[in-house]
Amino acid sequence: MTRRTYILGVAAALLAGLLVAATLALSLPAQKPGLSAARSRWAARPFARYRLVVAQDHNRCRHESEVRGARVARVLSNPCGLPDRSIDDLLALIDAAPTVVYPCVAHGCACETVVGLEGIYSEQFGYPRALGRRWVVRANWRHPDFWRYLRDELALPPCRKDTFITTIDVLAITALPD
Repeated sequence: MTRRTYILGVAAALLAGLLVAATLALSLPAQKPGLSAARSRWAARPFARYRLVVAQDHNRCRHESEVRGARVARVLSNPCGLPDRSIDDLLALIDAAPTVVYPCVAHGCACETVVGLEGIYSEQFGYPRALGRRWVVRANWRHPDFWRYLRDELALPPCRKDTFITTIDVLAITALPD
């Protein structure tokens, strides 16, 4: 075996190892950023009863309710027929929402889009101030188009885009006496 063959073999093995590691890393289920810490802060809040005002459709539909613990106790206003939800319900909605991967979105299949439901959380109490869909365009390491682009352009494909579109806004939470 020549030195050149040996070096090419080692380089190929390293590249294959990186490909396997990248594929495994990108195949893991997406974590919901900040959800666990938000739940802990919400569980530690100093009140159990509260008035909740949420809006959907860019503030066209408002829903106001009174919540005790984790359950809606009374609906005060719901002109659009929105589902009755407590903060615990909103946190569960974020947790349960699937993350979907669309594998071919740019440069053939060199880029993929990941779409999921996320929250933007209150620093003090951990409730989601907004829930929305996040679209992230990222490199699709598992597809040969990624590697072809890298080989041909000697650069990573331009797959960086991050968009957050709000679907539910928590407009107000008012603590009520027990």
